[in-house]
Amino acid sequence: MAQTELLAGNSREVVWAEYLGIYGLCVVIDHGLGLQSHYANMSQLDVQVGDMVTRGQIFGRSVTTSLAGGDHLHEFWQHFNIECYQ
Repeated sequence: MAQTELLAGNSREVVWAEYLGIYGLCVVIDHGLGLQSHYANMSQLDVQVGDMVTRGQIFGRSVTTSLAGGDHLHEFWQHFNIECYQ
């Protein structure tokens, strides 16, 4: 299905929503505690930096490129090391 609506995997703040080199149009959602979800190679962005999204909210649309076999999205999650003090 071309240009499928993309739904946020969890709630929190959009910290990136624009072109990002080889990732094309990209959205990054910061979920707190060092956890971020990244969605790349999108055809449309429906959010802006600073927006608060909720789980299941539409934040953009997927894309079809000439090198891929069909409509697709690149998604990955990243966790930053956080020092904890006792």
